Amino acid sequence: MGARMAYAGVMFELVRPEVEDAIRAVVTERLGENALSKISVTPDEDHDGDPILRVQVELKRENDRPAAGGLLDLLSAMRGRLETLNEYRFPHPRLLTPSDLDEFDELAGPAA
Repeated sequence: MGARMAYAGVMFELVRPEVEDAIRAVVTERLGENALSKISVTPDEDHDGDPILRVQVELKRENDRPAAGGLLDLLSAMRGRLETLNEYRFPHPRLLTPSDLDEFDELAGPAA
């Protein structure tokens, strides 16, 4: 078992560097480096309490978001690569365009 961290009283296994590297590689291969602004991978739990990997992908342009089939292909490729690393947590990708990020900023309100 790898290193663990606590967040809000829940223990999470940290993301191993090779796992994060594999996810970044798959996202870059599938979407192209020119489409990407930022990729982050964090441990979390799904609504059933199962451990997962939250993968947030920030895209540079609105039209960089893949069609539904492309997202399914991305997810399948991520899962396949993670299985080769004996990573049991399922990836939950979230692809955000600049307007998505602006909307989140508006919802958050002014910075303190």
